[in-house]
Amino acid sequence: MKTIRLRPISKSLESLVTAACTADVQDAVVAQVGDDEYSTIFGIIPDILAVLRSAAAIERDQREVLLWYRHTKIAELGWLTAQRLLTLGRSKEVIAFLQSARDGGRG
Repeated sequence: MKTIRLRPISKSLESLVTAACTADVQDAVVAQVGDDEYSTIFGIIPDILAVLRSAAAIERDQREVLLWYRHTKIAELGWLTAQRLLTLGRSKEVIAFLQSARDGGRG
């Protein structure tokens, strides 16, 4: 049997933003699975990618998604950035906020 060597997948934030912005829009984030993963229609993804994909459903510009994730403080979530909220284990709240914003529930 031949062994196939795969290149390591880069988990850098920039590559995750690219993956989020280029994901199939029909492969929606469905539900949380465990502490740090989410299901989509086609599979399981880490929580950071679920948040970035939810943000990309609102803003398709990769640079803007990255700036939002790192620097925009969310009033409704205690004036913390999405990046900080994820480090606190609050991805579910960030996704709920983004879904509400997408559906017109903010401003």
